[in-house]
Amino acid sequence: MLFDIYIPRDLVDASEFLYRNAPDAVPIAGGTDLIPMIRDGKLRPKYLVDLSGLKGRLSYVSIDSGVVRVGALTTINALGASALTGMEAFLGFRDLYRTFGNAAVRSLATVGGNVGTAVSAADLIVMFNALDAKVGLSGVKGSRYVDIRELVAGKRLLAKEPGELITEVVFNVPPKNSSTAFIKLGYREGTIIGLTSVAALVTVRDGVIEDVKLAFDRVDRRVPGRAYLTEKGLKGVPLRDEAVGGVINEHLPREMRRKSDYRASGAYRLHVSKVLARRAVLTAGRRAVGGG
Repeated sequence: MLFDIYIPRDLVDASEFLYRNAPDAVPIAGGTDLIPMIRDGKLRPKYLVDLSGLKGRLSYVSIDSGVVRVGALTTINALGASALTGMEAFLGFRDLYRTFGNAAVRSLATVGGNVGTAVSAADLIVMFNALDAKVGLSGVKGSRYVDIRELVAGKRLLAKEPGELITEVVFNVPPKNSSTAFIKLGYREGTIIGLTSVAALVTVRDGVIEDVKLAFDRVDRRVPGRAYLTEKGLKGVPLRDEAVGGVINEHLPREMRRKSDYRASGAYRLHVSKVLARRAVLTAGRRAVGGG
């Protein structure tokens, strides 16, 4: 497969080139998802727009006035080394980093690239869903922010305009007595596409779950989503194994639709999702009250 590489002068130039040449031009950052797709013949672009020259502008992790901003060209390694992973509220990012690909992938893969894949195996989409994150987009018509659940419209389908580029992901610092957890299960450690993954944001007050956000690689669609019914059931429940597990076992099967494939059956995935959800909620909750 032959293609030309375009190196833009800046973000505006990149957006304009993508707009003029849509859909034959695609952006490339680390290429950990894109290159295998081209190699396997699943994608046949005429142009690759190399965004590496924009790294100075779009690679950052900042926390200011209770708002976290993560640049689209921030690598997974840079995210893992940032102050974010040491904050009690965001220990879920530390969990995620430890199970994300391998050393080579983490050094190349970017935050924007992972979000842009729009697939259930995109760990960061799961984590950002639990944080109610918004994604910054920049294109020929200007800039805007979109809820990540609205942006990821379907498998490998983003609700963005031609020429728009992901520039950053933004989310709020949770209230006090809150923390996060991320768990992924696969057949082996390292470079895995998980059988299921879950992220939880839990706020605890006086030993009771005051608020919870629970996101999975899949709930009722082929992309990551939230388990809203289960979240509602967990609010006001004591942070105890039996109580949390009981609510999840009751509510999650009512809203989760898991399909079978060559890696695992839908029934097994549903069972694993219930187990991992309980562990994630309890882990995040215990972290929230200083339980590690």
